[in-house]
Formats: sequence, structure tokens, C-alpha cells
Amino acid sequence: MRGVFFLLFLFCMQLFGAERSGPYLGIGYGNTLLNDKDYFGLKKKESPLYAAYAGAYINENLSVEVEYAGGMEYEKISSKKQQFAFLDINTQAHYPFLNDEADVFIKGGAGSVTTKNNSGVAFVFGAGVAYRFMKRYAFKVVYDYLYFGVDTNGDEVKDMNMQMDIVYGALEVQF
Repeated sequence: MRGVFFLLFLFCMQLFGAERSGPYLGIGYGNTLLNDKDYFGLKKKESPLYAAYAGAYINENLSVEVEYAGGMEYEKISSKKQQFAFLDINTQAHYPFLNDEADVFIKGGAGSVTTKNNSGVAFVFGAGVAYRFMKRYAFKVVYDYLYFGVDTNGDEVKDMNMQMDIVYGALEVQF
């Protein structure tokens, strides 16, 4: 019986079509490049990542989003692993074009960065392009620039700043 309700829900979603307002969910996969100023002693400064996000379009030009990026694992020269994860809240400004089938956007926000031994504040700035291939579904290509600090001497003060470049593709569904 639940399957029937789920199929009816999907049918109604397609029937009524999406406007540029309301909630959305997305998942993505991509790659990172870490500029750690050789603090961690990494063999490679690149790592794959996965991203998941949820947000809401306020109107066609503004949205608010919570984004999680994880699965980043860098191998150290000592053969140990250094892991990172980010959680942020950001605001996005959109410019739709091609009869609202595509848009470019910029974003900015703040959140937290977590490593195996540390956590701290991260700032995110980014840009991207989205293409709606159906009324409710879009494909996005996103670039994020993350800026964060790391405590290198154990005094709980973030005394070394690092940057990470993230590029990922995502599939988004709007409700």
C-alpha cells in the first residue's frame, strides 16, 4: 500500500511542475585539492568526495542551503590517512536563463570542518551552473573554495590557515 502512495506522490510531483520556490535535495560526487602548506605531509593532495545538500528556493534568485561534504581521505607519507569533512550553511544568488532551464549561481557561507583530531570553523565561497532537464530535476556543476584554520600546537587557537578547492557534479530534485 505504501508503494501505491509513493507512486501517486511521484505522479503528482510531475503533474504540478516545479516553480523556482520551495525545498530541494541533492547528491553529488567530485574531487578536492587541499593546500595544507605541507603541514600534514601528504603524498597526494587530491581526494574524491561525496556531497549531500538540502535547501529551499526563496524565489528564482535566492536560495538557502545546508551542505555536507565528506569521504575526503588523503594518504600521508607515513602511510596513515588524514580525513576531512565539512558541514556548512550557505546563501546562493541565482541568475536563471534559457527560459528558466538553466542558471548560474554564486554562494557564500560558513560552517565547520572536522578532521580526525581537530574541528574548527570553515568559510565557503563558490559558484556553479545548473541545468534543469525536467521540471523537478537538475544537474549541477559546483566549485567551492573552503578556507579554514587548524590548531598546530594544541592550544585550541587555529594558527595555520588552509584552503581546499572542491569541484563536483550533483543531481538535484525540487519538491
